[in-house]
Amino acid sequence: MADEVSTNREEMMNRLKELVLDHLGMPRPGAIKHAQDLQDRLLPAFIERSRHAWLLAASPMPLPNDPSSWSYLAGQTQSGTHEIDSLNKIFEEMGVHDLMQDVADSPEITAMSDMPVDPYEERILKAAGHPNPSPVMKQLLLNVAKDPGILANSNAKLRQASQASLRAHRDINIIIKLEGPMPAAAPVAVAPASPSATSEKPKRRKLLTGLGKLFSGLPLLSGNGILVPTVPMGLTAVPVFGSLAGGFAFVTEGVGQLLREGE
Repeated sequence: MADEVSTNREEMMNRLKELVLDHLGMPRPGAIKHAQDLQDRLLPAFIERSRHAWLLAASPMPLPNDPSSWSYLAGQTQSGTHEIDSLNKIFEEMGVHDLMQDVADSPEITAMSDMPVDPYEERILKAAGHPNPSPVMKQLLLNVAKDPGILANSNAKLRQASQASLRAHRDINIIIKLEGPMPAAAPVAVAPASPSATSEKPKRRKLLTGLGKLFSGLPLLSGNGILVPTVPMGLTAVPVFGSLAGGFAFVTEGVGQLLREGE
């Protein structure tokens, strides 16, 4: 019986690999340029935002001694919306969104629960300041196996991520306004908000952990997008897919937490 289960899982992994190769294994115009943009611009930006969010989340103080760190993060969440939109467009052109949808519709997605965590993901999450990379990455893969909808409509999920980043920008400014003055040298424009949205102070810890999750998932997506042009060789097909799936799971968690913030 154990041998049958093992054989079945191996077959499912092979079918997942075939799906990845079908979508990402073909040469696409601009793929190398997209990978360079991910490596030089988007990945470093998302890592920086993630580290800053986790650093503030770990602070024992109601506000860090230097309130400019909050205004800095407010600016980063505002500009982050444009970078998330760039990532979304790149993934559309590289075929990543089509792949996610096909895998979400496939029975083979249950094999995600057996997918090993690649050391590459752990290195990315460590660079992004996540406090516990290995167990959380394994849990993300389990979440995808249990809930295939995490990978469905992945382009819409990145659009939600862009909205969540802008929502966080607004909520950070509410906190700055209520808890302490911003340095005169670093003003941050407050995003428009309805009166009902500003009637309650956002929960600081939930806001920061939501940002940490969102901006930890985006480096996973960006870092593995860099590897997509290598997929035609077949060696990175399944590991790249596992990382992309984990990234979307983390982004989904972060978006859910941020869009409920202050409600």
